[in-house]
Amino acid sequence: MLLPRAYARGHGTLPGPGSQVRPGGDRRHRRPWAGLHPRPAHRVRLRAARRGGGLAGEASAPGQGTALGAGGWRGSRRGTQRQARRQKEGQRLTGGFRLAVSTWTFSQRPLFEALDILHLLGATDVELWANGTHLDPRCEPPEIEEVAAALDRLGLAAHSLHAPFRGLDLAAPAPEERQEAVATIGRALEIAARLDCPYVVVHPSDGSDRGEGPEREAAWQRTAASLEQLSRRAWELGVTILIENLPDPGGRVIGGRSADLLALLEAVGSPHLGICLDVGHALVSTGGWERELAAVFPYLRSIHAADGDGSADAHLPLGEGAVPWERLLGALRQRGYSGGFVLEVAGGEEGVRRSLELISRLRSG
Repeated sequence: MLLPRAYARGHGTLPGPGSQVRPGGDRRHRRPWAGLHPRPAHRVRLRAARRGGGLAGEASAPGQGTALGAGGWRGSRRGTQRQARRQKEGQRLTGGFRLAVSTWTFSQRPLFEALDILHLLGATDVELWANGTHLDPRCEPPEIEEVAAALDRLGLAAHSLHAPFRGLDLAAPAPEERQEAVATIGRALEIAARLDCPYVVVHPSDGSDRGEGPEREAAWQRTAASLEQLSRRAWELGVTILIENLPDPGGRVIGGRSADLLALLEAVGSPHLGICLDVGHALVSTGGWERELAAVFPYLRSIHAADGDGSADAHLPLGEGAVPWERLLGALRQRGYSGGFVLEVAGGEEGVRRSLELISRLRSG
């Protein structure tokens, strides 16, 4: 694999398992979050990607709007409502992390019905699905005020929102396709902000084989440019993007391994960019989860939990595959993890119930 240009010119190697991205360098950060995040030692050159990819040039300064929607929400949700959510957070942290359930399990049902079911199953936090159904901005989602009212009525907190990804690619070679992906995910960021939802999970690419050498490097650069543009909008809205590792058995997918995710974080350099580790995807990509967890932990804000045997992204209920959940929870506890732990399991109500029961037993054991 050809290294991203930033690393090829001075970093030596990409961050490996268990390593951390090292900040450094003294040049002034020209992004709106300057001073809030360590400056990377070697910035990826994104101008060429913009010139060749037409990412609408430099995003506007905060308050002036961007290609993602001028005049939209610009961080006002970081006020009273978000503070109230943080006060409640301590009540939801049992055993260290924040347990949530994705509405993806019930993506074939209306969102309000899915929320009712999760409430009856005992969930207190949810990840809102926005890919193809529920809150996908391309599918005429329900009124945001009605969703917020339903969450309040049921006592549910929106831990995260999963941005659309089907038919979208932040690494697409065609400028218009990439800009469509940026704009659509930008609308998902706005929905999250209006729901006082702090995190938005984003796929860094469409999961396709990007080959090797210059072809792969060019795709990686396009992803970095797209994420920088989205991070500017996230900064304006007061939300954080979590890039998710993708299934990548061959090592040729943009965002399939921890090294890719860490390099993207360093390239963008935004405090509004973190990582969501999908355990099932890690199994498919590397055959395990421990080394990936150790590598990304400094930037880990959420985990997608589902079982499987590594042959496919099966989304089995917890306890029905090869993942040693007791050991995984022990590793999180040992590291003092207090982020999200989102059940993204198939099997309907019974699958969620069995997964919740397993986590409850392991926490109390």
